[in-house]
Amino acid sequence: MRDPLMVATAGRLSVACQIIHVEHCPDRTWVDLVTLEPCDRQVYRLPAGAPLALGFDCPPGNDFQAELEAVMSYWEESGAVLDLTVVELPDGLSYRFSCGDEHLAVLVGRTD
Repeated sequence: MRDPLMVATAGRLSVACQIIHVEHCPDRTWVDLVTLEPCDRQVYRLPAGAPLALGFDCPPGNDFQAELEAVMSYWEESGAVLDLTVVELPDGLSYRFSCGDEHLAVLVGRTD
């Protein structure tokens, strides 16, 4: 998976955002977000309103993809404001989406 937020080179990321589109592909789910506040990174600064595209690879026939898309689509349709936290782990990245008492964690292994 690509690291569009450059977490691997810039450390932890935490930002409020909103889902603007969830797209299903046979082996991947794309989640398009927009930031609702500025976010400082070591490499650059994301302004409020910055678009982000996250691609989560999903092997065919895996139940994870259906669950991911159901939760993301629910948040998209309800216009939910999410807190996104991304943390670099020894073997990959942890994406944690929170909306009130609802949470979704996605662990992504390294591909490099």
